[in-house]
Amino acid sequence: MAEENKKISFGFAKSVKKPILDKQKLYQEKKVDYIECLDDKAIKVIGKEEKKEELVIIPLLQSNSWHDRIINKIDASKTSNDDMQKVKIKEELQQISNGDLTSIDTSVSPSNIQIKTDSSIESKILTLDEQAVKEIIEDLNATEKNNDDLRDITLSLLKRQNLKGAEESTLEDYEKIPLNVFGSAMLRGMGWKPGEGIGKNPKLVTPIVPELRPIGMGLGADKTALQKQDGKTQKEEEELRIQKGSFIKIVAGKRSNAYGQIEGFDDAGRLIVKMALNGNTISVNECIVQVVTKLEYSKNSKVLNAAKYEEHKKKEGVNKRKSVSLENLSNNDNSDSDIPDKKRKHRKNEREYKSKKSSRKSEFHRRNLSDSENSSDTHSNTLRLALVQLSVGDDKATNISRAVSFIERAKQERADIVTLPECFNSPYGTSHFARYAESIPDGETSAALSEAARKNNVYVIGGTIPERNNDKLCNTCTVWGPDGKLVAVHRKMHLFNIDIKGKITFRESDSLSAGNSLTIFEAKGCKIGIGICYDIRFEEMARLYRNKGCQMLVYPAAFNMTTGPLHWSLLQRARANDSQLYVACVSPARGSPPEYVAWGHTQLTNPWGEILGELDAVEDMIVSDIDLKIVDEVREQIPIFNQRRTDLYDTIWKKEN
Repeated sequence: MAEENKKISFGFAKSVKKPILDKQKLYQEKKVDYIECLDDKAIKVIGKEEKKEELVIIPLLQSNSWHDRIINKIDASKTSNDDMQKVKIKEELQQISNGDLTSIDTSVSPSNIQIKTDSSIESKILTLDEQAVKEIIEDLNATEKNNDDLRDITLSLLKRQNLKGAEESTLEDYEKIPLNVFGSAMLRGMGWKPGEGIGKNPKLVTPIVPELRPIGMGLGADKTALQKQDGKTQKEEEELRIQKGSFIKIVAGKRSNAYGQIEGFDDAGRLIVKMALNGNTISVNECIVQVVTKLEYSKNSKVLNAAKYEEHKKKEGVNKRKSVSLENLSNNDNSDSDIPDKKRKHRKNEREYKSKKSSRKSEFHRRNLSDSENSSDTHSNTLRLALVQLSVGDDKATNISRAVSFIERAKQERADIVTLPECFNSPYGTSHFARYAESIPDGETSAALSEAARKNNVYVIGGTIPERNNDKLCNTCTVWGPDGKLVAVHRKMHLFNIDIKGKITFRESDSLSAGNSLTIFEAKGCKIGIGICYDIRFEEMARLYRNKGCQMLVYPAAFNMTTGPLHWSLLQRARANDSQLYVACVSPARGSPPEYVAWGHTQLTNPWGEILGELDAVEDMIVSDIDLKIVDEVREQIPIFNQRRTDLYDTIWKKEN
């Protein structure tokens, strides 16, 4: 009982092992990655640890067949007895029962493997050809023993390639290897090392990258030869590329040695280039341009005639060297103190005589040169025309000031004639004509144009302004000569009265009076006829100008957003083609409603009907050369003027000016 009443108690104790401070790891700060920027769709991170890429190798499973031994030139006699062992794998692939196809487990068990030792190995040494024939015969004998239900597969048992436990590669094995290193991994498995070639010859070969031939480049053209004319090194050529924003130099054609900047590419693969001198945007072929550095562009882009400029620089350098040598000679003469005074005076007088004689010759040469230049200007077949697409506002003084500034800018680009748009000093509209009208030539606009023409020594075709002519209002164009004098006045002959249902209705005749005269003036050997806007729709008027010998027609105009897209360019090309002359239409820049909105698109067309220059809707200017020889060529090649049947019909002017 005593033992039964004996109580047993249990206790639990927990021992905590205190950490040793000297062996405790210090607190490690977590590394935080900070985003630097977003580059397209990628995130750039500051302080990101770069992972070292491990080289991936796909091992090569080697073969020991007779074909490989022949390729690798391995002697058949050196083949070991172990390699002659064969494994006969009995594999029941398919079993057909009751007409159904049932798959059978094809796993190979040790009982199904029979190892045969070929006892027929002859002691004599076999050649490669004999070994190949022997193996082919054995393969044929093996195929004859195949049964319909059971097929025996005989494989060579090689030490280096043990089939036991081998697994077939799966898709996961392929996915583990990145696509961009798959090829190099296979090469490494075959024994290739970076920096070595592939094949029998380990020599590295530089790949030839095919390059597309520029569109429009002729068969005989050599793009590399054109690009290397300036003597640039290969390294500089590699750094300079044809891309948007690159600076280029035109090396062939009529704009040879001119500079510009690439603004883009058109659908035909040509370059859209903004020229440095006049600011025009042109389209050129890639094969006639050469990319240049910004330094060369800034140095030479504003040179008008590069060849003459270089010649002038050479002459300047020669003259400087001559002057330096003369100074040195005079200094040496002065230092010769042992020469008698009479000889010294004689030399001095002789030098003065020679200098006076040379100065008279240079003055005579300079006068002859200037006379020849003036005579060539008078009888020249070319002139330079500027067409100003001006932005017009409500402030008359501002409009006039902007026009004068464009005249000065055109002079800087060597223009001979500057043309302004219709109603350039006032908004266009019947409600504005009376308020902005002024007399000619006493008004402030006339005074400003006269002074601008005289100051810049150019002809100014002053667009049109609302004119107060006695008790009438007219839409009038003035022409001013380089001396500032009024050359011609033309009043709009056909008033703009239209009514296009649901789009636009306009009646100039409600406030303006029509003119009754043709206006022709001559500048730089070119006869120019003046029309205003709506006048271009009347072919008879252009024909009358052609009959009177005009080589160019100028129309200050302001087509609207309805008629502009439809007829603006069409009418200009038609008049140029019909009358075989140059046609220039100068529009104000496009404004904004509720005022009259002009179409813009100032345009210049040649006698062939080709558009030489065209602006967009914004304020800008075209400066282009006019070759009058083209007028003569077109009229000679297509002589419609002489082929007209004036015995049956004719266009005549009934009123004398």
